[in-house]
Amino acid sequence: KPKFVKGMEDKEVWTGEESYFEVKVLGHPEPTVKWLKEGEELKASDYITLTSEHETYKINIQNTRLEDSGVYSCHVKNMAGECCQDAMLSVKSADDSEEPVFIRRMVDTFAVIGDAARFEVKVTGKPKPEVSWFKDGEQLSADERIKISSDVEDNYYILTINNLALEDSGKYSCTAFSDKGSASDKATMTVMEPLAPKIDGMDNIEVKKGMVAKFEVKTSGYPVPDIKWLKAGIPVQFSDHIMITSDDEKRLYTLSVQSVMEEDVAVYTCVASNSAGKISKDAKISLKAEPPSFLKDMVDIESEEGGEVGFEVCVSGYPQPEVV
Repeated sequence: KPKFVKGMEDKEVWTGEESYFEVKVLGHPEPTVKWLKEGEELKASDYITLTSEHETYKINIQNTRLEDSGVYSCHVKNMAGECCQDAMLSVKSADDSEEPVFIRRMVDTFAVIGDAARFEVKVTGKPKPEVSWFKDGEQLSADERIKISSDVEDNYYILTINNLALEDSGKYSCTAFSDKGSASDKATMTVMEPLAPKIDGMDNIEVKKGMVAKFEVKTSGYPVPDIKWLKAGIPVQFSDHIMITSDDEKRLYTLSVQSVMEEDVAVYTCVASNSAGKISKDAKISLKAEPPSFLKDMVDIESEEGGEVGFEVCVSGYPQPEVV
């Protein structure tokens, strides 16, 4: 029977913030997980994201609204049983807050030498707060590389650093203050030297005619490489026959050829490229030889003398067998 190792907890957020619930569930066989609000099942949408990784399941709600308040449930079920947990999401209107409140927060950032990096926050308060930026506790001022901008009407404040160097790595913070109070947020920026991409995987595949052939590669390198697939040197396009998937977070990329036919026999290439370099790996799809077999046998025929008769058979095999 499935069980919760990490359960749901009540949440309180401001309008415009991101909110989420996360659980960790154990069970065999692997359970199905459903998320509900007030008993109604929730589906992925433009502002609701449902994710799962190993035994961890998560629901994210972007740009939370007042109407998102309510009781949320996680329902878990497999053939051995089921269980459920509830939690309350309380959404408060940011427009009602007088002291500064961060509605959009800073996020940890990874960047490459020479690139630009950007921190963006959204802060509300009455009166509108003064906003300052800091690195490792030292206040930042605008100069040729550092740009500090804002859209006060919409409550957005932005820090941009151009032409990054290794010494720009560090802990950055943003402080908003007014005569009603103050609030702060922080994030880390890591500046790295670019690393040329590498590709692991991409092996030759031999399959029976009509079966699925799947190439899977894992890449490394920084920035995250762009991935392209080629067939006989020509870019491959996604279709019902050729499926392409990518997971930039795990660096896993696949190309699957559905129901392989003779025209799919070719050399396929995976190309990975970023600002530090480019690399490619080839592999071939080939069809397994299959001995001839009769799918439809000959049958006895009775005919009058001098009449015309015909025999019909259906034969499979690869390569195409000769019939005599």
